[in-house]
Amino acid sequence: MIAATEEQLDTLREVVNIGIGKAASIFNGMLDSHVELEVPSIIMFDPKNPGEKLADVNHDGLSSVQLDFHGPFSGSSALVFPSESVGKLVTALTGEEPDSEGFDETTSGTLYEIGNILINAVMGSIANLLAAQIDFSPPSYKEGSFTDLIKQKDSKEDLAFLLIRANFKVQEPQISGNLFLVFELGSFGELLTAIDNL
Repeated sequence: MIAATEEQLDTLREVVNIGIGKAASIFNGMLDSHVELEVPSIIMFDPKNPGEKLADVNHDGLSSVQLDFHGPFSGSSALVFPSESVGKLVTALTGEEPDSEGFDETTSGTLYEIGNILINAVMGSIANLLAAQIDFSPPSYKEGSFTDLIKQKDSKEDLAFLLIRANFKVQEPQISGNLFLVFELGSFGELLTAIDNL
């Protein structure tokens, strides 16, 4: 498995932060209240043995919007929220309360929109700075455990797993979410090479 150096992860973190900033600007235009997206941390992990560093993420009751991407860097990406954060975020964006009729339908539609904005902003920043063209497949909405959400359809390829952790803050209280970027091993090597050439 290819491992990134701390310097490479620091560079990738700077690139991702540009996308996070663009997404925050879009969210601020959608809301009356100010949205903050905390500078993300990036962690490489083994999905079969996530370890202590993902202890707060590795549990059941997660909601996710997933997009596959294709190009020089291929893989899948997912915006993942704990269930308690989903209700707060949807209420903040739509004004609907969790016990209202049709809240579940509103939730999936809202998460699709949030996922599209945030994932496209992050991946767009990576593509722009590395002069690459990345195409996305239609998004899908999933619920379940951490293990289920990161399970790949084709397990023949060895994969590099990255967790980009971004904390959301919509005034109060804190709303947390995580963005997972999953790269196929060969593609991840290409990405690291491109980062080294910046």
